[in-house]
Amino acid sequence: WSFDIWSLGSILLEMSLGTPLWLSYKCRVANDESNRPGTGLFAVPGRDPEKIMARQADALRHRGLSAVLRNAPGVPLRGEEGDGCSGLDLLSQMMAWDPTERISPHAALRHLWLLED
Repeated sequence: WSFDIWSLGSILLEMSLGTPLWLSYKCRVANDESNRPGTGLFAVPGRDPEKIMARQADALRHRGLSAVLRNAPGVPLRGEEGDGCSGLDLLSQMMAWDPTERISPHAALRHLWLLED
């Protein structure tokens, strides 16, 4: 189930960022006030698995989701990683680099961010 949780986290991350994660071509995001062309967070030229893994590691492990999602135009995930109640906390548990550390489907459905009104 850890791969399914990663996939669901990827969809949530795309919804928050407003662009597809693996989009390699420059594009403009609708309603992006900066109006700058950009690529996907995990985009690399070609299909080199090593480069893709390095790009994902940079975004998720080195920079961190808080930095990556700062001023993101999509679905708001306010809060802090590890606060136990924000969308950012849920996303960080879904996108944990080590599959054994990812949140379970059962626990994800009980996460406080999903239970908010």
